[in-house]
Amino acid sequence: MKLYNQDWQFVLSSDRSPDVSKGERGFTLLELTVVLSILTIFLSLVLPSIETTYSRWQTKKLVEQIEADLTFARLKAQANERSIEIKFVPTGYYYWVKELDGTKNEELKRIYYSKDITISTNYSYHIITFNSFGHVYRGGVIDVADKTGKKYRFTLFLDSGVFNLVKIS
Repeated sequence: MKLYNQDWQFVLSSDRSPDVSKGERGFTLLELTVVLSILTIFLSLVLPSIETTYSRWQTKKLVEQIEADLTFARLKAQANERSIEIKFVPTGYYYWVKELDGTKNEELKRIYYSKDITISTNYSYHIITFNSFGHVYRGGVIDVADKTGKKYRFTLFLDSGVFNLVKIS
């Protein structure tokens, strides 16, 4: 497509056919195949790294969310003088936080997480209960791990709402 004539005046030409005599031509099928092959090899090397990075990011965000929810449950139990439960449902890939009122159990939040993340606890039925003082009835651990091997451990201390978070690997 020519935009200027010989006198350098702007001209819009609709002639789109290549001028082979002046060396204008497109790419050959071989050149396109080589470029696509190189791109395919590059992407096959980069994509697993991106997937690992994304998986670790998801795990880190979930750990931060659990940390915030443990603190929330402790403070909410103290403020409202009611028990708060956090129940992990490993087969459903979610956990919920409930306020226990005796007659009515109100679900405050439900958090879903990736199937690539495993959460395990040593609590009966995976339930952690904070009493009206913000203390847990029983100490224990919550382990969070992803498929890349990254693992975190929350340790909850008996008769207190205090917990410790440690990155294991």
